[in-house]
Amino acid sequence: MIEKYNEVWFSVLICCYNSEKYITQTLDSILKQTYKKYEIVIINDGSEDNTENIIKSFINNNLDIEIKYLKIKKNAGLANARNKGIEVSSHRWVALLDHDDIWLTNKLAGQSSEIINNPNCNLFFSDFSYFGKDDYKTRFENSLKYENFKPYEINLSKDYGYNYLLTKGCFIGSSTCVFNKNKKNLPIFNKRYDFICDYDFFLKYSLYYNMFCSKKNYVKWRVHQNQSTNKMNNILISELKKFYLNNIINSKVNIYIKSILLIKYLKLIIKNFLNK
Repeated sequence: MIEKYNEVWFSVLICCYNSEKYITQTLDSILKQTYKKYEIVIINDGSEDNTENIIKSFINNNLDIEIKYLKIKKNAGLANARNKGIEVSSHRWVALLDHDDIWLTNKLAGQSSEIINNPNCNLFFSDFSYFGKDDYKTRFENSLKYENFKPYEINLSKDYGYNYLLTKGCFIGSSTCVFNKNKKNLPIFNKRYDFICDYDFFLKYSLYYNMFCSKKNYVKWRVHQNQSTNKMNNILISELKKFYLNNIINSKVNIYIKSILLIKYLKLIIKNFLNK
């Protein structure tokens, strides 16, 4: 499909690993989009369950949709899969969708309009709701309750967005995110990180490009017991410690932000000690 410059076409990128339980719902949520200008890029990161059969059946049942499928023989991690997906994607705008999340039907329609109306921005994201637990609010409601800020009201132009992401943590839900891949300073997803590669990518992207945050809720983010961040909490803490330390010694980060990161770093050490 040839993309006209004034049109918004998406490459929907799904990276999956042993995703047989949820991948069908995730893929169906793409088909239900009211906005149809997209291709689907699926990266199977060495799944050992029935994921591949489900994907191949989906492809065979939707031959009218442009679908690219790549199977990586041995699991190499989310960052590697994301990078592979960007490489083979055809369109300027890459829309991330995690293998167990669900898009609401107006997701791509809403973000295509936001892209057109905000030509100076190159990364777009929105609020999302949690499902799987009844007592969870939306991500932005939690931001207001626990961190006293609203992501859609802060300055997300380059540098400012970077500072907010450093001090507030990652308030960008991956499955809400769309970014322009045709940029000179496009970062890659860091393969040294298993769980915070998205956060690292958003942070590096925000150094060079403006971001846009919608207060609308476009995504349902699944909460379940088998989530990687629940099973591998110690690795997550270890990655965050390295992440904070690298930015504390970064000469480009100002003293005030370094002090905030130092407090976060010390809290992680205490938390890790108490959990032992």
